[in-house]
Amino acid sequence: MALLTPVHAPADGAIVTEFARFLEAGSRLGVLVREGQIQPGERLADTVERALSADLVVVFLSPEAVSRRASGAEWEAMLGSGVSATGGQVASVLVSACTPPALLKRNLLETGDDPLAAFRQIKRWAIARIYAQDRAHPSATPRRWNRRLEELRRGLADAPGRVHLAAAEAHLVDAFVDACEGDFEKTIRLDCAGRYRENIIGELCAAAGLATPGPIEADERAAEGALSEARILLVCENFSEAGWLPPLGRLCSLLTTEPVVAWEARPGDVLDRLRRWNTSERGGLNLAPAAHGLFESCRLNDWPAAREAGRLAYLILKRAERWAEAALWLERLERAALDHGDRDAAFESAGERAWIAERWGAVSAPGRPPDPEPEQLRLSF
Repeated sequence: MALLTPVHAPADGAIVTEFARFLEAGSRLGVLVREGQIQPGERLADTVERALSADLVVVFLSPEAVSRRASGAEWEAMLGSGVSATGGQVASVLVSACTPPALLKRNLLETGDDPLAAFRQIKRWAIARIYAQDRAHPSATPRRWNRRLEELRRGLADAPGRVHLAAAEAHLVDAFVDACEGDFEKTIRLDCAGRYRENIIGELCAAAGLATPGPIEADERAAEGALSEARILLVCENFSEAGWLPPLGRLCSLLTTEPVVAWEARPGDVLDRLRRWNTSERGGLNLAPAAHGLFESCRLNDWPAAREAGRLAYLILKRAERWAEAALWLERLERAALDHGDRDAAFESAGERAWIAERWGAVSAPGRPPDPEPEQLRLSF
């Protein structure tokens, strides 16, 4: 856990304690309040020097905090490049009107008179510094802000939470993400239209930079771990009540939206897109949900179309090394092929599954489906 020390005068202890609660609720940062308090007879510079053992230092400036001054040369020798207009380990925020040391003005966060705005700006600065994010820090109240967006910010950005938007409010997602992305270590956006469980697991792992070697249980645990160990905003658009998500950790905020338009697979369009799929682009993975919808809608009444969709979806997933999802596709394809008496397709799927199972070190792998037992001779006497 990264640590932040808020250097402050005893008179400012109440607002610093409130800040510590805010930061610890909405980030993975630990706040060392007691260590940052200026002790009797101590100068601000002395406390800042002691606080530099933490990852980050925020100086809360007030007349009480700056009452005993150090020289500019002392500040420069102590901090050096630790304070700069573009970053560094130390930032400062104005609690009440005073004349701060010149060096601390270099990274003075502009917060106005609103304590919540100050807390938000400090959190954004801290997250950007700790997680090496190359982001600007937007103003506390961006343009085109409204009461509903402020509610979303309080419910998702200031602390972990869950919010579900009706279809009529789905347009708020872009505005919220643009304004509040800096409040999170990472933002993952996922269009859930037509997606199935294994595909969602694969997409979450890909967004978190995780490999998906399989089996699916291992990939699911990896996705759960990624969502539980960081301050992530997970945006699931077009998410139905029947949709699936792994358990979310206490640090994760979830924003879901109702489906705006009912998802529908059009066999001709989907097959054409699958056939034209460019294997050099990861974008082919976006066709997996469409292939799944086509397969489910055609597997009973149009087996040739379902079989082709299944095979092409498998090739896309194989190319992307999404082995668990690919194996489950093959299992679906094999079962459907047996239902239709297509033993060649079933054998082909079983063979590919055996190859994937060998990659996982399975003791036994699926083989060729057994031939059906011949009907017993019935004699009528």
